[in-house]
Amino acid sequence: IFYFIAGLAGVLFFGLIFSSSVITLHPGSVVETNVLLLLSIILILCVAISVTYFVKYDEEAQTLGLTAWSISAAKEFFKGGKVNTREGETVKVNWKLKPGDEDTVNFSKSEMEKMQADVGDLVYLTDARKWLGGLKSVHSVYGEPHDEEGIVYVNDEHTKQSQFIEGKILSAEKEM
Repeated sequence: IFYFIAGLAGVLFFGLIFSSSVITLHPGSVVETNVLLLLSIILILCVAISVTYFVKYDEEAQTLGLTAWSISAAKEFFKGGKVNTREGETVKVNWKLKPGDEDTVNFSKSEMEKMQADVGDLVYLTDARKWLGGLKSVHSVYGEPHDEEGIVYVNDEHTKQSQFIEGKILSAEKEM
């Protein structure tokens, strides 16, 4: 019976879509308008019943991360790992270009401690001049730390995306 309902929905859909070439609606004809309205309502009901039968719905899997009770699951899905909720400071650093195209930025160990960041956490780098409002910024991932304090290593793609200017200080903060 559900296959019949789905077929009826398809026939009604094409009938209503192409009805303008078969049926000419007269402006004053209430009967024609009511018939098309009734067929449209039947089409909507047939589609709803067909979808209920044919589409399998798993409430747990398909609403995970979409409700207030599962925000933590959504954050973990977005990040691709455990969320780091430790509060850290925003740091100001100079930047240097590093070779390669790895999508990570590398801070010193002391800056990683100040930001309470771990390798793999998400980071937001922006030009420290507040009046730019984040126009010159990039989101990335923390890479392995180094020993040069006050320096962050970014790759060529980061500088293209963010349009960082050589010699300008960057502000960095851990996102999660």
